[in-house]
Amino acid sequence: MWLFVPLLLIGGLADGAFRPVNQRLVLEPCLVEQRPLAQGLLRVAFNLGVAVAGVTGGLLASLGYQWVYVADGAASLLAAAWVTWAYRRFPVAWVRNIQARSGSTATLNGPWQDSVFLRLMLGMALAIAVFDQMFVTFGLFLREQDGLGPEWIGYMFTLNGLMIVVLQIPVSRRVLDWGLMRCAHLGVLLTGAGFVWLNAGTGVLWAVLAMITLTFGELLISPTFSQLIMIRSEGRQRGRYMGIYTAAWSGRALYAPALGTWLYGALGGARLWWVCLVVVCVSIMIQHDALRRIIKDV
Repeated sequence: MWLFVPLLLIGGLADGAFRPVNQRLVLEPCLVEQRPLAQGLLRVAFNLGVAVAGVTGGLLASLGYQWVYVADGAASLLAAAWVTWAYRRFPVAWVRNIQARSGSTATLNGPWQDSVFLRLMLGMALAIAVFDQMFVTFGLFLREQDGLGPEWIGYMFTLNGLMIVVLQIPVSRRVLDWGLMRCAHLGVLLTGAGFVWLNAGTGVLWAVLAMITLTFGELLISPTFSQLIMIRSEGRQRGRYMGIYTAAWSGRALYAPALGTWLYGALGGARLWWVCLVVVCVSIMIQHDALRRIIKDV
């Protein structure tokens, strides 16, 4: 087991380092109005990859888990080779969409001195702690309270993936038309309000309505917050901004599962869903002024 630990550490570092760089390479060459769509395409590609991996991984595991690792390594090397060839074949024309304004907060260089950005990240950290309950306490509730078998949890996540593949690009195209502040607030609100459907009754119907609502929140949050971070980091240390944004999103695994299951055990699922709604409302209040100031600089 101890021989496996260094591999986990290296894999985790590589995965964490890859995500902010990947988003930057996808979003930075685009004009402002193109970035939500680019983020949507990235999300669709990611979910298609996950869907294919679920099938191929299961087939390879049936032959032997060593083939899963061989396939993972081969796929990673092919992806690295493709990206290297693509960026040499099609050089990126970096776009500067927003000029730093003298005398404004744009003169700040680092994200840790940017109070507007940090308030946005605090609000997002609360919202994604609620979002993470979809992967933790949601399944527990369906099994214990609604009596649904584990296959129904799989069906719920299949519905989530299908909705993202089908709807992410159309939603991303409209984010700027609907307004970044409206989409950010609505996405966060739906992330918490979706769980409240589970208190309306028992059975599959309410679970489906909950997953649909939660997925709509996810569809809005992903392109909207990526666009906001790109706007705020224009002319600044963008790599650090993207790194903190990715760390805030992925870092929910450090506290959200433990906190959610503790509240689930202490309060019960029905009360936990109301707590989730309250938390996202607090998140909206924290991020509102930060959103207003970021959008004002566009």
